[in-house]
Amino acid sequence: MDLTTRVIEGSGLSIPIFDGAHNNGKGRYLSEPEIIKNSLLEQMFEPEELQSLLLVKIDHRKPDANHLRARNFADGTSRRLTFSSGNSYYFADDDLRQKIRRLFATEPDTACRYGSLLVSNCYKGSDTLENLRVKIVDFDDPEYSHYKTGDCHGKISSQLARQLGGEQNCPFQFRFAWRKQWAEGSEENCPRVSFLSKGTLLPDARLTEAEGYDIIMDRSSIKGIKKARLDDLVPCGDYEFPRVAMGNRGNARATSYDNSWQFTIWYSEDAVRQDLKQPTEEKAKVLADLQRNPLALARYIVQEYDKEQQRRQERSEEEFEDEDGNANSQVQESRWISLLRSDKYGQLVATPKFRKFATDYVAGRWRDLAIKSGYSHSSGMAMPSDDLPRGMVCVPHLPEGDVILTRYRSRSVPPKRKSLTQTIFVSTATATTRS
Repeated sequence: MDLTTRVIEGSGLSIPIFDGAHNNGKGRYLSEPEIIKNSLLEQMFEPEELQSLLLVKIDHRKPDANHLRARNFADGTSRRLTFSSGNSYYFADDDLRQKIRRLFATEPDTACRYGSLLVSNCYKGSDTLENLRVKIVDFDDPEYSHYKTGDCHGKISSQLARQLGGEQNCPFQFRFAWRKQWAEGSEENCPRVSFLSKGTLLPDARLTEAEGYDIIMDRSSIKGIKKARLDDLVPCGDYEFPRVAMGNRGNARATSYDNSWQFTIWYSEDAVRQDLKQPTEEKAKVLADLQRNPLALARYIVQEYDKEQQRRQERSEEEFEDEDGNANSQVQESRWISLLRSDKYGQLVATPKFRKFATDYVAGRWRDLAIKSGYSHSSGMAMPSDDLPRGMVCVPHLPEGDVILTRYRSRSVPPKRKSLTQTIFVSTATATTRS
């Protein structure tokens, strides 16, 4: 069996998938590869360097470390776990593994925490850029307050933003990769270690181009390097990067976010009945109708799978980590999607195995409706601003009286809690937060 990862012109990386949980860990190969578009991984390495990459899936409801053990695969190549992204585990041979792990040299475990940065779909485009002038600053240091950066937030020149698919006066999520080997004899002007970074950038010609920079990057954006080592390995200052891989994951826009019980508990019973009841009943009717039509259900399963893959790629890493997950095994669902796509005449819907899968699938959807409801929130990207008092936000497109719920990381939160929730009451152009 051909287990070679390939770069497909115009489509991205095609990565073979291995179901590591099948048959008590003996595993099996899935017929459809994973297609990853516009990724840093594709920009950072030559196609031949990525050939050994393999995606391993396991049952995330009953994870078993033995299913992620190093093993020889069907092509005779020994591979080991190299990095992960959510419930996807990427294996590679020793050569590629060592190259990727250099990005996490001082914190090897972050290959699991931030491995998703390598395979994120940069929807607005990714590219290999040359001769970038970057100023690295620290928003906690008053010396750099002039640059108006924040936690994982920086500035970018208007010209470079346009090159990456950005829009005027519109922040975007960025992905950035630097490999030490790209220094090419100019080590004195480059960071001493490879790294990845992520966050948001706002076009600002006055702070970038006018001062001779392409990017003002806050050091909090850098991942894979221990904070205690940053002063030594990536001190604040001016850098000239001969080559970087960079992508625009998405421009700020209003989008949707599925409701969860964590949000529901902040609403009164009257509010739940008023806002959540109708969309939940509508989705329940659709689901009930599908239960009576197996052929329509099969088409629906494929369509929803494709939509979910798109939504998963568009979510931030924080949203992905907070996700409760689907009641169905993703591996099993992926396997069935492959079969249903090929079943042009609907012959599988009459089989006992499909009926079992469909029963579990529908049960999972009913469970999601019961826990999350059928409501979707509007969602947006927040930016730090020096023009507003502390504790106030500006959301001019929302009508007065609307309520905003926010989830944010906080340094004062106990380690076991990921975030705090705030309710924000909208009042004209600004809103005051209340814990």
